[in-house]
Amino acid sequence: WQSSDGNEIEAMYVDAKDSGVTLLMKNNPNKPYELGWERLSPESQALAEGIRRLKEELTPANPVIAPYAPAGEKRKAAILPRYTQGKWKNYNTVLESAVYDVALHSNGHTVHIWLKDAAESEDAGLGERAKRVPLSVNFRPIYYTRPGEHNSRVHRRIKTFDDAPFVSNERETTVLAGTLENDATFEYHMEINHRGLSFWGEIEEDRKEEFPTFFSIAFYSPNFIPNVTNMALKEIEPIVGDGSLYIDPMESKRAKIPMMMKWDDVMKKFAGAEWNPIKSAEFMGKPFGSHKIRVTPANTRDMYYRWSKGYSGIYPFQAIHLVHSTEDSWYLRHSREKDIDYSKYKDRGEIPKNKRLNVNIIRGRG
Repeated sequence: WQSSDGNEIEAMYVDAKDSGVTLLMKNNPNKPYELGWERLSPESQALAEGIRRLKEELTPANPVIAPYAPAGEKRKAAILPRYTQGKWKNYNTVLESAVYDVALHSNGHTVHIWLKDAAESEDAGLGERAKRVPLSVNFRPIYYTRPGEHNSRVHRRIKTFDDAPFVSNERETTVLAGTLENDATFEYHMEINHRGLSFWGEIEEDRKEEFPTFFSIAFYSPNFIPNVTNMALKEIEPIVGDGSLYIDPMESKRAKIPMMMKWDDVMKKFAGAEWNPIKSAEFMGKPFGSHKIRVTPANTRDMYYRWSKGYSGIYPFQAIHLVHSTEDSWYLRHSREKDIDYSKYKDRGEIPKNKRLNVNIIRGRG
């Protein structure tokens, strides 16, 4: 790339609009910059316009869109407007960047994240999407059908969306509002752009609700070796390599959890209250390529942010959960009490914007 005054620009193309061209600078790969067209040389303007047209050609000009549908006799949960074909089938809101792809699923509570390999050329291309199970962020309205019994936990379904947003590959801020199956109201907020991702929300329900809801937002690193049960350890180790989760506990110093350490050994090493809750978490190593994934609450006051193993699996590479909620919500999710006075836990249904969960993905771990 070259500026209008002849200076070389080492960067990768991210996007182009009428207002300008967005580039990811080599010396600052975590912060895209938009340059006005007039700030680029004629040759670079032509290059950006060519990439923009190619991207438009690869995106169907008239994609088939399925309409919004509320829950009903044939559908247990509401579903957002969504693409019905191509790689974004069943998704509502999409962002394609040089570092990652992000898409809001039409179920309204799951956001998938795919890491992007670097483009072969610095001059062009958005890079290739990593061929693996995506990372995900989930809005979680949970209740227990039998309070105190954790095997009775249920995820509340969405019954309706208010003004369900139409499909988009340009929208940065999305607000989903509507009603859950028990007629509680909800608002899920997400900001998705080239600079990072943010999530917050709230649920309001009748104080007389028999099975009260408690709200959290979770980041999942899934099992990225789906056929692991058919593989020998010597085949797995080169794939997982130095993959690790780094945690910053409230009451202890930073610690490293290698993904090839068995969960039994991890839990023995990191037993005790000093390892949870945490202030931040980072994923790094071979499974994530050259990316560093930092998952951090904006504010931890009166909040509880913790790491845990997935629902199954022997090793951390088979699933790691990071869950962010208020202290009230955390207590109710883990309480063994059968008779709880829920009126004491008024903050169980909200994660405000100033305490949102942020996800930042940086290519180039340094």
